[in-house]
Amino acid sequence: MMKYIICIICCFVILMSCHIKTSKNKENKLIIYLQDSLMTEKAQSEIYKYAKEAIPYLINNMDKNQQTSLTQFINPIESNIPKFIMNNQIGIRYAYLIELILSKDSIETVNKTWNKEEDWLHWAEQTKPYRIYNIGIIVKQDKYHKTILEPLTPKDMVVIKKMYLNWWKKNKQNSIEKLRDDYRSGKKIIKFPYTWI
Repeated sequence: MMKYIICIICCFVILMSCHIKTSKNKENKLIIYLQDSLMTEKAQSEIYKYAKEAIPYLINNMDKNQQTSLTQFINPIESNIPKFIMNNQIGIRYAYLIELILSKDSIETVNKTWNKEEDWLHWAEQTKPYRIYNIGIIVKQDKYHKTILEPLTPKDMVVIKKMYLNWWKKNKQNSIEKLRDDYRSGKKIIKFPYTWI
């Protein structure tokens, strides 16, 4: 009898160690894709495949005090790129990736409003499968709901992270299908004074 108990315990320990190793490998791959500074189609597609698994990691790193360029939806031949796009908080990218995971399966059907006359090289068409918002950046609004086109601060990212964390605590038990249905029905995560543009 004792031999069986020891055998069961050993099997459990082996299974748990394999599970931990697999989880660590997945997290390492996710980190590699997140380090893609241009957020290429491959990186975004791979992160999308992680679905719910990626969300806690993305939220946990959202208030990381690091600046980056958020130009993934700016035409590469554009010469005048505003500072709030060129030098903003990396946590905005992580928030965007959560939004992508929640909405990518329906992005193509959403009506867009960007100016096609200025769309050199059909850039909007090329980025359409990954474009939830026109620029894909979170900005602050003043009390009149006018957008402030300036980079966010680390303090802003702490507030935004809290919004995503509260949303996740309320919804993490839901399936990815339910999360996506809620998102499509208009249940957004970001609240005033922040908005996506």
